Amino acid sequence: DERVLRNIVNAFDELREYAEHGMIAYPYSTRECVSVVKHLQKYPQDTVSMALANVLAFDSHDEQAKKYITETFNRFHLPLDISVLHSTSRKVVNQLKWNDKKLNMWVEYNKGREASSPKHGKEDPDNKPHVGGNTWAGGTGGADTAGLGGKGGPYRLDKGHPVHQISDQEKANISKEAAEAARKMGQEELQKRLKEIEMNTRQAEEYEGYLVNVRQEIDQLRMIIEALKSKGKERNWMRNRTSGDLDDTRLVDALAGDKNVYKIRAESETSHWRSNNKDKKFLHFLVDVSGSMYRFNSYDQRLERMLEIAVIIMESL
Repeated sequence: DERVLRNIVNAFDELREYAEHGMIAYPYSTRECVSVVKHLQKYPQDTVSMALANVLAFDSHDEQAKKYITETFNRFHLPLDISVLHSTSRKVVNQLKWNDKKLNMWVEYNKGREASSPKHGKEDPDNKPHVGGNTWAGGTGGADTAGLGGKGGPYRLDKGHPVHQISDQEKANISKEAAEAARKMGQEELQKRLKEIEMNTRQAEEYEGYLVNVRQEIDQLRMIIEALKSKGKERNWMRNRTSGDLDDTRLVDALAGDKNVYKIRAESETSHWRSNNKDKKFLHFLVDVSGSMYRFNSYDQRLERMLEIAVIIMESL
């Protein structure tokens, strides 16, 4: 279908512009576009979403990038089923199937342990996985201690182990006294943490308010920084070569007879210098905290904007 092919080309062209502006990390090019078309030609029974999933998996872990990608293909009448891509959301993972078996991010676990008194739990110096108990901090599927997948604990604590998740019915099987005690201890630990970082509850809520407003900008800056780190470790395309892969940006020159229209993957002088330079880089940010920032904030929100910029910097670096 010529219309579908044209839409695929236009969609990938827009994704490339997103990469150039730092909105997504991976610079999608003609190669990925051709790969999708070849897939559809070889497997006509597959949907466009299935073909796209093969080349879009790079950004599937990034929710913000996945949003841009999905909106782009939908705009070009190429419905992209997000569930085809990797997702950590509980609802989507439950719906994914492979070889007629459900894929789960956790293991269902029911031991029937009663929740009584919340506590942090003991710290395991060997960080071994603990399941279904009420002794160790960071365990899963248990009761009372800080961990994941259990019930009655004062707060969540992830030690990096597979999560054994009790059922919702078992999670709800807890006395009001135990639930209230866990909630109270969680609030107490929150206050301790705020005191450690010299922040009170009102300041924490105010900070969260600024954070919500700039989450998208934070994601974009993080992707830009990660892309710069990747460029320092990976090889780059060396253009204007007489052999290698055809450079899709120089097709007109190739038709005109130019021989230097190929590119190869190699380590450039710039990336070599960057990867071997061990000197630390220090960034200094100067912000205006004069009285005029507060005095004239009602006119142009200058103080609000400066605070949002400060949050973007602190959360991104």
